[in-house]
Amino acid sequence: MLDYDFRLAWHSMRRNPVLTVLMIAAIGVGVGTFMTALNVYYVSSKNPIAHKNDQLYHVQLDSFRMGSDWQEGREPPDQISYIDAMNLLRDDRGLRQSASFKTGFGIATQDYEGLPIRAVGRATTPDFFEMFDVPFLAGGTWQQSEPDVAPQLVILSRAMSERLFGTSESVGESVLLDEDDYTVVGVIEDWSPSPKFYDLTNGSWLEGEDVFVPFALTSQKEYETWGNTRCSGDGDVDSFEGFLQSSCAWITYWVEIGGTGDRSDFESYLTGYSEAQRAAGRYEAPVNYRFRNVQEWLVAERVASDSSKVLLWLSALFLMVCLLNSVGLVLAKFTARAPQLALRRAVGATRGALVRQSLVEIILIGVVGGLLGMVLAMLGLQGMLALTEASNSTRYEMDWVMMATAIVVSVIATTIAALYPALRISALAPARYLKTQ
Repeated sequence: MLDYDFRLAWHSMRRNPVLTVLMIAAIGVGVGTFMTALNVYYVSSKNPIAHKNDQLYHVQLDSFRMGSDWQEGREPPDQISYIDAMNLLRDDRGLRQSASFKTGFGIATQDYEGLPIRAVGRATTPDFFEMFDVPFLAGGTWQQSEPDVAPQLVILSRAMSERLFGTSESVGESVLLDEDDYTVVGVIEDWSPSPKFYDLTNGSWLEGEDVFVPFALTSQKEYETWGNTRCSGDGDVDSFEGFLQSSCAWITYWVEIGGTGDRSDFESYLTGYSEAQRAAGRYEAPVNYRFRNVQEWLVAERVASDSSKVLLWLSALFLMVCLLNSVGLVLAKFTARAPQLALRRAVGATRGALVRQSLVEIILIGVVGGLLGMVLAMLGLQGMLALTEASNSTRYEMDWVMMATAIVVSVIATTIAALYPALRISALAPARYLKTQ
């Protein structure tokens, strides 16, 4: 019976190609617009490390001075100071800790000819790579027993290793970072989570780093910070050591814990730490910290912007307008077939059979419209890439989830839109049309 309905639907679509094409076009444009907006929202609100969401927590501490604009319960800086980072690392709470900041170097090999390559880097602790599931192609991270002592080792991205040495097998080679000699200890696979959850403060959609160096060498090498820095009440900082001892917030700090109970324990630790720093005169504000998991951090930083939400709602309204137009087209199509349907009723077809056959035809149109919408969505996403590539590197693309969603949305939407016309046309009295035949 279903095969028969499909053959009838195909003949009906071919019998009135103009209405069929108009319906497919209306559905395709509506679905394409909606899927473009949905994909933008989906990409921008995605949690790239959802499987560790309740294990990884971002730390914020309020080390700023209480000025005239101070408010109780204010949001602490997104990052923490160097002193706080070193204190937390020494206390060594949780399973793993990561203190890091964005930096950069001129990088070259010993025999490299020409100017050094400008490389975006990150000074970090060795736990960073295991915490965030950074994939290694060769080698691994450095070993470190104290938070302020580390060897001059470097980890390169695959792209940087191939650019410098022509291969990803560069472990053991030497590179110059701003004329200082470092030994390559590891090479990581192309790794650039989107959004860049581990450092939202310095660009949610920027590409990953090419160079990773030990955070412990910061005071010795005086690594320059290429990221966001916020200071409060420190006056003029005239030396790098003074900068390290200031309350300036410029270091991103993450902790990996074992379970929900450990979260409460770590929050108690942060409360005690803040109280101790206030008693020591470093903190002026009452205890004020934030301890957020990955998803909470993404929400707090508004990675999914208000504009993407508005765009999603507007596209949904546009899809509804397209479906309303489709209702009129479906009604016109079914009305033109009224004599044929009346004849089928006269020879014994039930109302349910007519409704089923009509819906099968609409589902076929919905599938074709969904495929058209998928193609239009891909073109729309390419347009979004062209518009945003100057300011970020967001990767808008249709994955298999979005492709399946496009088909499902199209079929469900067209079925709902066609339900009223199908019920109405099946309820018409056949005698009135048979008299005209």
